Amino acid sequence: MPSDIIDKETWEPVISQLFALEREISEVWTVDNPDHGESAALNKNVLPSFLRSGRVSCRTYGGAVLALMRSGLLRHSSTSRVVLIGHSAGATGVVLATSYPTTSEDVKVSSIILVEPWMVHPDLAAANQGVRAIFDALSESALRRRDVWSSRDVARAYFAARGAWKVWDARALDLYMKHGLTAVASPGSSRGGSVALSFSKRDESAAYADLGEGQEALVRLSTLCASIPVHVILGDQQPAPSTGRNMRSRPGASNGFYHCPPEDRTHGPAAVSRTRRGSYLAYPF
Repeated sequence: MPSDIIDKETWEPVISQLFALEREISEVWTVDNPDHGESAALNKNVLPSFLRSGRVSCRTYGGAVLALMRSGLLRHSSTSRVVLIGHSAGATGVVLATSYPTTSEDVKVSSIILVEPWMVHPDLAAANQGVRAIFDALSESALRRRDVWSSRDVARAYFAARGAWKVWDARALDLYMKHGLTAVASPGSSRGGSVALSFSKRDESAAYADLGEGQEALVRLSTLCASIPVHVILGDQQPAPSTGRNMRSRPGASNGFYHCPPEDRTHGPAAVSRTRRGSYLAYPF
């Protein structure tokens, strides 16, 4: 499950490398948050009960994963092992997907991998004003960001020169331009031509300001870690998850990435190629 503002196709380069290196993987599914990427156009009229501050909630995102697992589309048997992987807000969605009531027919989850989970303990947020200030600044900056371009080529040049996108794998950036932007009518014209972010900057701002679902996920982790292995991958500038959650692995801050490892040109597909068989759970991207 990708993070906020990222569409599922940006993980394709990493997935291709995993298939090339790991023969025991039978299939990989990526799931868009229902208001991201091409899914956004399909869910324009989503019911308010699925929304949180005007956007699709992480709990609903987790429900989309559960719906896939119950759809009969997965090729699995009694010996299959399903691993759920979530990045950032997608990590919150992965954890909350396990909070729904289960049935005897559900596909069993063997382990969970959380990459840079978007979770802040309420005690930390309350005690450290600097933590709250970081998320408020992100929320405000999202409202100021540019969100319309005259063409996909112009948009690509814009992203390639800015922020985290500068270090993205070129294939991931191309896929983001193709699937993460939506064609819109040009100003003063009824004809298309311009492109805009599929996930609006208003909803992005609301997502950054909302720490509640990440805190719900932390509560869920308190019991989840006792039932299945949970692995956490953190970037160099992130604190480890709070104590009291028995994580199976929490790699130290020596991996060289910050927050977008699946798309990062150094720590995305290239890193998978350098990882030995059997060790990728500790450093998958």
